[in-house]
Amino acid sequence: MINANMKMAVAKQEIASVLHNRFGDIFERREKQPAETLLTGIAEIDESLNGFPRGAITEIHGATSSGCTSVLLSALASATTQEETCALVDCSDTFDVSSAAKSSVDFDRLLWVRCSDNLERSFKAVDLLLHGGGFGLVALNLGAMPAKLVRRIISSWWFRFRRAIENTPTVLIVITPVACIRSCAALVLELKNEAAIWSNTLSSVSANGNVSFMENRERSTPRLSLVANSTPINTYSPLSHGSMFACIHGRTISKLTSEDDAVRSSLVDLAFTFSPLVEQTTADTVVLDVSGQELLFGSSSFQAVASDAELDSARNVANEIVRRATELNLKVDVSVAANPDLAIHAARSFKGVSVIAVGEELLQLGALSIRKLDCSLVGIEADRAEEIQETLALWGIRTFGDLARLPLTGVAERLGQEGVRLQKLAQGKIGRRLKLVQSPIGFAQSLELEHSVEELEPLSFILSRLLNQLCANLNEYALATNELRLRFKLENQSEHERAITLPVPMRNPKMLLRLLLFDIEARPPQAPIVAVTIGAEPVKPRASQTGLFIPLAPEPQKLEITLARLAKLVGADKVGSPELLDTHRPGAFRMKRFMVASIRKKSNPQSAIRNPQCIMGFRSFRPPWCADVQTMHGQPTRINAHDINSSCQVRGKVVCVSGPWRTSGDWWRPDFWARDEWDVAVTGSIPEQSEVLCRIFRDMASEKWFVEGVYD
Repeated sequence: MINANMKMAVAKQEIASVLHNRFGDIFERREKQPAETLLTGIAEIDESLNGFPRGAITEIHGATSSGCTSVLLSALASATTQEETCALVDCSDTFDVSSAAKSSVDFDRLLWVRCSDNLERSFKAVDLLLHGGGFGLVALNLGAMPAKLVRRIISSWWFRFRRAIENTPTVLIVITPVACIRSCAALVLELKNEAAIWSNTLSSVSANGNVSFMENRERSTPRLSLVANSTPINTYSPLSHGSMFACIHGRTISKLTSEDDAVRSSLVDLAFTFSPLVEQTTADTVVLDVSGQELLFGSSSFQAVASDAELDSARNVANEIVRRATELNLKVDVSVAANPDLAIHAARSFKGVSVIAVGEELLQLGALSIRKLDCSLVGIEADRAEEIQETLALWGIRTFGDLARLPLTGVAERLGQEGVRLQKLAQGKIGRRLKLVQSPIGFAQSLELEHSVEELEPLSFILSRLLNQLCANLNEYALATNELRLRFKLENQSEHERAITLPVPMRNPKMLLRLLLFDIEARPPQAPIVAVTIGAEPVKPRASQTGLFIPLAPEPQKLEITLARLAKLVGADKVGSPELLDTHRPGAFRMKRFMVASIRKKSNPQSAIRNPQCIMGFRSFRPPWCADVQTMHGQPTRINAHDINSSCQVRGKVVCVSGPWRTSGDWWRPDFWARDEWDVAVTGSIPEQSEVLCRIFRDMASEKWFVEGVYD
């Protein structure tokens, strides 16, 4: 017996030796390394669990108002504070931007994918994000989905997700109303609402329906008033008193067709004969810096009180420009002023030659119609400019002078920083540098086809050939491109043009081909293609350096492919980063293009968490639910609201209420808003059911009641 055991031991040792010599130490037992974690910013969870495990799935489930959203917001705030890039796949579009900002979530590092109650798209979006890589945290929010649908989710999705994030530093958080991930989750948290604590309760409803009033001054639940989050005003360097700008406006160029590019470029060529500093503001307007030409046209000094000699000097410059334009058969209007925007407005408004001295801006431009004010010169978009124009019309502002004489404080309070910039533009006090015309190196490839192409597959071979040659040319000059221009000539003699703006310079033909194919699939041409032209905007290539302490972020090229796929899956307007608008309108935000935020060095990212306490989260209903509300003494006592696509329902007796708070705004616009808001706690007919904390409001115009969302 002893000999047999010895023989088995020797045989085992020989087999282990042979395997080690052939395969190395892959069969040796290794000690399991402790998993890396992501701190949540909630002291209780971090102390007991040391955070959420990386490379694994964490499931958080609970009933409405149990705190699932609050934990999610705290985790997002913790990750974005540590400069990690995060993604949120919102199945029911309930993410509240205001409460997320209150929780210190950095929106520049958050990619928000809105799936509009489509469960299949939500899972496909998560799959794209996980396989794209580079995200420190990916969250799938199914908390508002009905429990019966969540239970029917097949297990293969969870196994696929678990396999995708194994051995990666990504944390996958799944919010569900009931537990459904089972063994695929490395950590499961069940949250329950034991009791709601009201700091300053306004009123409580007794069993017999009587309303007893208590403290009445402050709102009990933490609320976020929208803070100005608009783009800061551009800071222009002050120009000297000797600056002089001339504007050339072509009278007939704006009426020409797109085929007369040579006539348009003649304006630029004319300007270059007087100065190397030229800006082409529009197709028919060119501005040039004519300072420092005293030897040719006399003194160019513009002081507060201009002498006759100085005015004659400026007029000589303008007359010479008109003379040379006449030789080129161009009909132009020319103006000279101390800043480019003044010269632009004068040239577009006055025929012939006009000279505006410092201090006489409103004297000459004050009577111009406010409709001639070019808002694009101060970076205001066309839609916003139209709104401001309508507001000014309601105020009775008709001319430049009317706007210039308005009090600055009143303009800032009612129109914001955009109104302040417009008032300075009307006053002629905007100083800026010219956006100089630069002649880019031409990179374009074109091909005329013998037979028309209708399908995407043969077109992809043509595009691949052109892109390979285009990228080879870029590589030869050590350049890359940040914009692709695609033009198809169609069989019906029309043209199909597209432009793709890239977040970072690229010259990889395979990635550029995939981006073009995604764009063509989203917006296909309306007829067969007979000719293809691809142009690229050459720029310097992106220089990047990685390091051990650089936060986790997606690779820009792969991220662009992932964003294109997500836009195709859910729609381009459903993918991006949220941004709060500079208004007090409840729930006002916009989606902007998501780009990887710039890296900022920190001494110790783990100690820089800005969310020491968990802020109560909020789930918004878009659109708000219509509700039947019973009131007593002006306070809600019973509410009934439900949505068939949501697991949440607000139905039952109001046991605690705080409010009302009246808010209103934009009274001069057709879509003005005015409403009374309450925070209420609702208990259903089931004794075991926990309270649902929600925000309701009554619209003052329609006198209807709505549920805006629930606190969670």
